[in-house]
Amino acid sequence: MRLNIEAINKLIESQYRGNTTWFADEIGVNRSYLTMILNGKQKDDSTKVINHLVAYCEKKHLNYKTLNGQKNDQERREYFGRTVDKPKSI
Repeated sequence: MRLNIEAINKLIESQYRGNTTWFADEIGVNRSYLTMILNGKQKDDSTKVINHLVAYCEKKHLNYKTLNGQKNDQERREYFGRTVDKPKSI
């Protein structure tokens, strides 16, 4: 599973006035590490960050899979995490 950077940035913008440091402190991860992930300087498949985001959603009573109100099954991908498709064999 990988992080959905766009969705996380939208959450930070809407709930934390764009303050990544505040959000990192809120979810309990290292500020600079989260910033590097969001800026593409670190891999976006951090198990630690994903686990902290899921715990944050549970604490705030948010559904991390459908947080943005998506309706149909095709759009119902995980909000913070997105499943990585396996490469098709040739």
